[in-house]
Amino acid sequence: MSRLFLRSAAGVLVLGVLLAGILEACGSTSEGTAPHSSSPTTQPAAATTPVSLPAGYGNAAALAVDPIRPGVWFLSAASPTDVAVFFWNAQTQVVRTYPLPDPEQHGMDFGLYAGLAATPTGTVWVGTGRTLAGIDERTGAVTYETPPQPEPVSLLAAIESIAVGPGGELAIAYNESPSVEVRSASGSYTTLTLPGGLLASATAYLQDGTLGVAATVATGEAYGTVDFFAADGAVSSVAAPSWGISAAGDRFLTSMQDVVFVSPPKAGQPAQVEPAIRQAQLPGNIVLQLGAGAQVAGSWVLASTRTGFVEVNQATGSIRTLTLPTTSCDGMIGPGPAPPPSPGSTAATTSRPCTIAESPTNFIVVVCI
Repeated sequence: MSRLFLRSAAGVLVLGVLLAGILEACGSTSEGTAPHSSSPTTQPAAATTPVSLPAGYGNAAALAVDPIRPGVWFLSAASPTDVAVFFWNAQTQVVRTYPLPDPEQHGMDFGLYAGLAATPTGTVWVGTGRTLAGIDERTGAVTYETPPQPEPVSLLAAIESIAVGPGGELAIAYNESPSVEVRSASGSYTTLTLPGGLLASATAYLQDGTLGVAATVATGEAYGTVDFFAADGAVSSVAAPSWGISAAGDRFLTSMQDVVFVSPPKAGQPAQVEPAIRQAQLPGNIVLQLGAGAQVAGSWVLASTRTGFVEVNQATGSIRTLTLPTTSCDGMIGPGPAPPPSPGSTAATTSRPCTIAESPTNFIVVVCI
């Protein structure tokens, strides 16, 4: 089973293959068993392939894996008036550029927050500021629209998360908003108010159409809720770590200080919250990032740390770690917002998080900025 490692540095995206789980055979890797490893084993470094971007482009602000082809979509800007979406094809090793024409004129405020999602039908959606742009990947044609604004209206409101549902619907989260906008495949909008009255931070869909929304009490709070909007209209909520969220089969992975599995209510049973990675189970030199999101690959769960990534086998408790040789990452894994810097961090507050996503072709992509 192969994985794809993507790292951004000075306008060059560095890609390599990760094998057997996610972290083994990539970077500086060691393996042990929770809670401590007495004899870690170092794995060989993975090969990398540099991918050059046009002059002026650098850090990726958002990332999505193509749902059909083995490849990566990412959003970058050379200036407020020069914004583009790029697609790296893992089969041909070719990068294609999709410029966004007149982004400022259309209200695309390219700043800290951004959302990006690719659909199976060939449309790539980009959200920055209060504007949503749809790109036809075949022709490159771009259409702009303005989704309904969250209530109460905030001058700082900006799209920070986009998730694609199985029916082509989009769940759009604005920062600091107690609601989520859902765009149907036909282009109509519905506002979903979070039942707990908290603030949406990220969205994800299960294949049965259940929408999960990670919601926080306020910036820096350790816990919040995961709110469920089922396809039949049922709405529910459960307390859980909730800064990032991603789909993991028939349940979600969410995170704040720990990483947990969250199962929606089913057949009269309440929602379930089960630990996936606890800070307390890790060796003392492995510290999860505040808001470390996660993804699943087989029996392994991956989350970001202050120096790289950690992978925990849910069946055996085995731990693998990846230490990145150089990184200015201060964030999380998963399609979610950028959390505040970790205590003692010198990273700029505008730095983007480390991000990971999984495609149906079993690629996993990590961007460290």
